Amino acid sequence: MPFSARGSIAVLCLVVFTCLLPDLAAAQIPPPRNPHDVRAFFTPFNGKTVIVAWTGGDVETDSVWMGYRVRRTIQGITPRPFELVGEYKAKDTVTSACLSTQQPCDLSQFVFYGRGLFFRGFRNNFLNGKYIINYPPQAPAVDCDTCWVFADQANLAGFTSQYAVTSIDTVRSFQSDFVESAIDTFVLVQPSTGPTTNLERIGVVGGPRSRRRDIGQPVLRCHGRVIEQRLRHRPAGRERVPEPGPRRSPGRCGCRRRRR
Repeated sequence: MPFSARGSIAVLCLVVFTCLLPDLAAAQIPPPRNPHDVRAFFTPFNGKTVIVAWTGGDVETDSVWMGYRVRRTIQGITPRPFELVGEYKAKDTVTSACLSTQQPCDLSQFVFYGRGLFFRGFRNNFLNGKYIINYPPQAPAVDCDTCWVFADQANLAGFTSQYAVTSIDTVRSFQSDFVESAIDTFVLVQPSTGPTTNLERIGVVGGPRSRRRDIGQPVLRCHGRVIEQRLRHRPAGRERVPEPGPRRSPGRCGCRRRRR
């Protein structure tokens, strides 16, 4: 083989090997670690707002840690488990949350990036003689400068939800996304009160409109809302039967509508 041909092959091999080095090096770097003591709470102010709290601690000292992500599953609603609902990057400007007044403690340091409401630390975690959230776990504090808070204002009242908090590395990427720690644990948050004892959930029907009767009468909702109907108690071993009411003709979407 001519010398020039052998030299060209050697140069080509060197180029290919050099291109593979970054990928090999990246594969040896471990992903960031998950934070500690993740908890989630429905707030007493708004039935749709959930506060997710956690502690970063030594996780944030890792060279690969560059932010957090919050993921959520609303049981029976979310099409895919643990959808992304919030992302914080280490370069973002954050302030602490004043829980009793439901607002940032320092508005001059509050910047909304469109990736969720993140706060580093909380204050005034006490109202009407009790703690607003039981955090840190089993030893709640009025103020906590090392705790993280995410306010999820897009939850649905009355539904059980699951939350997970992960860490991200915004320098490395995998499949066109940041390298992210695996979800190895999650927390469950449930509504504080269940449905009325004499109401039974029947189903959900899609559509833009809804109909209902006056308060105190059997309730029937359709077109995008949960259908409910007041039922009277049944004797043991017998089915529950709806209370008598005005006859209704079947409407669209399989629900019933009032006669005009």
